[in-house]
Amino acid sequence: MTSFNKRITIVFLVLQSFFPLVSEAFILRSIAENIAKFLSGTFITFLTVLALIFFLWGVADFIRNAENSDARKKGKQRMVWGIIALFFMLTFLSVTGVLTRTVFGNNPILPQLYE
Repeated sequence: MTSFNKRITIVFLVLQSFFPLVSEAFILRSIAENIAKFLSGTFITFLTVLALIFFLWGVADFIRNAENSDARKKGKQRMVWGIIALFFMLTFLSVTGVLTRTVFGNNPILPQLYE
């Protein structure tokens, strides 16, 4: 048996052991809600903070190295990638909010300032 076939067999056995957990729709929905809460709450907030820090790092490099064109170019590049990352975080939160309201019919699972 090749190593690829062994890996496929192991993956199949692991997935088969989790099948009873996800066989009911209620459990599947709760698993999906928990994953969405983790992604939209903790993980996306952390990535958004990292993207903002990356953007501000680019701004600082751009301002600090006003006389050096190569360093300014790196600063511009960091700012652009920071803005792109922030755009994707905002897009993910927006799409998650629309899908949550459409599918589940309640308030989106988004980070709230207060409850």
